[in-house]
Amino acid sequence: MNTPAAQSSRAEVGWRWAKRLGSVVALASGGWVLWQGAQGLRSQDVVLDWARLLPVVVIGVGLWVALNALLGAAWAGMVRLLGGEVRTADSVRLAWRVQVAKYLPGNVFHYAGRVALAGEVGVRKTVAVVATAAEPVLQLAVACAAVAVVVPVGLRGDLPWPVLGVALVGCLGVVALAAVILRRRLAKAGVQPRWRVGSALAVVGSHLGVMVIQTLMFQLVVSRVGGGWEADGLTLFGVVVVSWTAGLVVIGAPGGIGVRELTLAVLAERLGAPGEVVAVAAVLTRLAAVAGDVSSAALARWWPSKE
Repeated sequence: MNTPAAQSSRAEVGWRWAKRLGSVVALASGGWVLWQGAQGLRSQDVVLDWARLLPVVVIGVGLWVALNALLGAAWAGMVRLLGGEVRTADSVRLAWRVQVAKYLPGNVFHYAGRVALAGEVGVRKTVAVVATAAEPVLQLAVACAAVAVVVPVGLRGDLPWPVLGVALVGCLGVVALAAVILRRRLAKAGVQPRWRVGSALAVVGSHLGVMVIQTLMFQLVVSRVGGGWEADGLTLFGVVVVSWTAGLVVIGAPGGIGVRELTLAVLAERLGAPGEVVAVAAVLTRLAAVAGDVSSAALARWWPSKE
């Protein structure tokens, strides 16, 4: 019988299978990126000492799982600033579930997945949409602040300073425009933000921690690849932040793949790094990141949620 109860039951079954299919497709896309990265390593004319590199890659995977946890903590803080409530543990688990979807074409499905699943952790869709839309804006704002402060101090050498300057101004313009749009959306949706110092610090601190973790990963890999390039942590932080920002603002690149690695290679080579060292380090760091996203999804699957 086509009763409301039967329709509801069919809808629940359909939604359950849709989530399973989405998980399979997302994991498959992550596996494809891992395979392509492995092929890229084989094409490099460098002899790799896996006895030295494998422990670092494993550590990188763990660091990337922690990075995804920071993204979940930042989202929880933003939800609270928008007047909603969510357990940080639930938000972290949600972030772990959806991050692998960013490797699908479009680079937006991890955001869409978070909005679609927000109801499972008790967050209203309106709040989830605004909090999720604000995430890349906040990431870009924190990155711009880091670039403005760190890059002039930490990066020395034959760098395209006019290009970096124009890019920084452009990013700040995007942040300002997005802030105006989000503010109007908040007013239209009737969402009343609540200023909480703790939540605001958690949001900003988490996004800054994301950049620090990426720098640490790259530094660990570079130290094991060798090639004679020695760079201080501040220089590597500036290089990583600029390349990460480039991958964030280029719409359509799944997970920023290609854009971040190319930017990283160009900046590092201008700072005296051997090209083959940067190429191998960038690919290994990407492989650790993808494996970390896949591991995050698996951990979320095995970590039971608290009702």
